[in-house]
Amino acid sequence: MRWLLVILLLSLVPTAFAGTQTVGTVTIDPSSPIDLTLGSTKTVTCSATITDTDNWNNITTVNATIWDSIASTEGASDNDNEHYTVVSCDLGANTSATERPATCSFSLHYHANPSTWTCKIRSYNSTNDLASNSNGATVNQLVALDVVGTSINFGDMALNETSASDVSTTVQNVGNIRIDVKLSGDSFSCSSGTLSPETARYSATSGNSYASMTELTGTAITLDLDIAKSTGSPSTKDTYWKISIPNSGVGGSCSNTVTFSAVSG
Repeated sequence: MRWLLVILLLSLVPTAFAGTQTVGTVTIDPSSPIDLTLGSTKTVTCSATITDTDNWNNITTVNATIWDSIASTEGASDNDNEHYTVVSCDLGANTSATERPATCSFSLHYHANPSTWTCKIRSYNSTNDLASNSNGATVNQLVALDVVGTSINFGDMALNETSASDVSTTVQNVGNIRIDVKLSGDSFSCSSGTLSPETARYSATSGNSYASMTELTGTAITLDLDIAKSTGSPSTKDTYWKISIPNSGVGGSCSNTVTFSAVSG
């Protein structure tokens, strides 16, 4: 009698299972309300603890979006006014067998809309399942301006002379709402004598006669410039200036300080 011996070999391959992920409470820094930085960017950070019920190693892909909840939507395209995306957030070292922190940083431009914003963090596991959580924050109004250049130079003038043409200076809106400008000034200090601030006059439009322009005074007066908020490129308007020199009492070089202040327009 013959015997046939059959040996069965079985190799078991471990199967990897992706645990269930959750995104914890989203914390926004700085806390609401957020003050933007005039003419620059403000770092806004959204953070959360990501949990995977299997192992923290499964937490590998996290991204985030922050957007103006009134003017935009989560899935809209990015722009500096109302929508920002971080495609890969920073993942920290695990804090337990199932958790690790995620930090998502945005650079909000100074002209980002004053509004209620939403920050949403999303986490994906190895089978591309999505977990997410969100939180809201208010972005404050930023009323601010910058004056391009450091002086309004009337050049060489004689006694009893009035400016024949305008001298302009440019004002830039470096905030996130439309603005007007308040102007005030002190007396001119000259090498010999002084000039009252009223000898200088200004206007929002060019080509006006000196007599029809607004006198510069020590009290701030609003000039209706209506400088729109930026939508990406600088938003500017010019102011136009003339001066009239009296027929006596002053000589040499003269200078004073003019104060430009932004007000909502």
